[in-house]
Amino acid sequence: FFVGYIINQKRTDKRLGDVETRTKKMIDDASLECKALKKEAILEAKEQELQLRNEFERESREKKSELAKLEQRLAKLARRDIASASIENNCKIIVTDNLEQAVKLSNEFAPEHLELCVKKPFDLLNEITSAGSVFLGYDTPEAVGDYIAGANHTLPTSGSARFSSPLGVNDFVKITQYVRYSAKALKDCADDIVAFANSEGLTAHEDSVTVRLKK
Repeated sequence: FFVGYIINQKRTDKRLGDVETRTKKMIDDASLECKALKKEAILEAKEQELQLRNEFERESREKKSELAKLEQRLAKLARRDIASASIENNCKIIVTDNLEQAVKLSNEFAPEHLELCVKKPFDLLNEITSAGSVFLGYDTPEAVGDYIAGANHTLPTSGSARFSSPLGVNDFVKITQYVRYSAKALKDCADDIVAFANSEGLTAHEDSVTVRLKK
């Protein structure tokens, strides 16, 4: 089965209240390489108390065993008080039957970061529909993207990866769209345009089409 760690933290703004939730998930296939990756839920929780984290891991042990491992690692952290608060107040463990369910949950949460710690991460990549930044394979922790790889670190938070993207060049580019119809093309869709215009009560839009058809 797969075990998912969830640590939910919100950033609070004095004027706006709770305005941002940061997310991360991990999906792994229980290989030996993944054993060292389990501690990442804690290692990042130590950084600040505004993490929402989901790590989906395939395991043969029960939830209590996973919690025991988390507690052991917590004791070794320099910032264990912050990490402990995150886990105590917001941590959940989700068990799924298979990898497909783990992917479905990940898409529903729409994480800011997603680690695919599986042998064939590219086989899963096309199934990921909502994630800000995806880290592929055992040797690609989130820290690679944060510090050195060059992937943009301004990512959609609070589940907004469902409908938005990482910051990119296109966000700084001004574009203008254009439309051109031939007389035949306008005639072919005139009835539909008129129907839309009438439904909105915008008769001038209707007239702008019909007057052209009379030419």
